[in-house]
Amino acid sequence: MRLGKYPCELMPGSFASRAYGESLISERHRHRYEVNQEYLPALKDAGLSFTGMSPDRKFVEIIELKDGHPWFLGCQFHPELKSKPFACHPLFKDFIRAARAHRGAREESAAGEREAAAVRSTGGARWSARENRTFPGGSANQQFRARAFSQRRRRQWGRRR
Repeated sequence: MRLGKYPCELMPGSFASRAYGESLISERHRHRYEVNQEYLPALKDAGLSFTGMSPDRKFVEIIELKDGHPWFLGCQFHPELKSKPFACHPLFKDFIRAARAHRGAREESAAGEREAAAVRSTGGARWSARENRTFPGGSANQQFRARAFSQRRRRQWGRRR
């Protein structure tokens, strides 16, 4: 059983080394797991990178998947044991940073696709809310229907009392 604080060497250019900003870290363990050394070549061929190893190269501490994924990292240690409410662990902080960047990129591409679809649907003219007489809550017709429905509902409730 690995219990306590153990050192880990990080591979330069990995997600983990970017998150920590160091090449040698120490993290807390509490487990009985390890990666079988016989499967390391097969796992590497499948696309996993072993970016954190024990100094004697006997134990895999961190794995990463870089192809086709914006941020994939698995670790043997427990980062939550060193994290505090106002002092987030470096891996959690970098994961949140990557998630926000990925979300921003997705929103930008979706906005560009919506803009292109709007231009295509109007025959090249840019769509304008004023030209179509729409309001923040929807079109004038939708607002009228919602208002009429709520008035009808109030009349019904008034009769029941």
